[in-house]
Amino acid sequence: LSEYPLKRILNFKGDSVGIFIAYIYIYAVDCGGKSMDLTTLDFIRIAIGAVILLYVANCLLNQKVWIRKTFSWGTKEEYPKIFQMNIIGGSLIGIFLIASPFMW
Repeated sequence: LSEYPLKRILNFKGDSVGIFIAYIYIYAVDCGGKSMDLTTLDFIRIAIGAVILLYVANCLLNQKVWIRKTFSWGTKEEYPKIFQMNIIGGSLIGIFLIASPFMW
């Protein structure tokens, strides 16, 4: 285990992306004495999950949701059920995509 890349990643103080990458790096190299090799597909799943969670965060911060019917952003007050469905569904799918490579 080369410590240099891990030290370089952990030098980002307060950077949640750096901490997340370090977490993946640690588990990809050695997971409690067991070898856990993350494949390219696993990294793609994690990236897609992160993008989905970023979309959910954007919707929560701006209180808007993308409406395909009008092809524009709609407010939470205009489309409350779609907003709620995007937040709950997006959160569940994003968390599952990020966590699934570490579960099996």
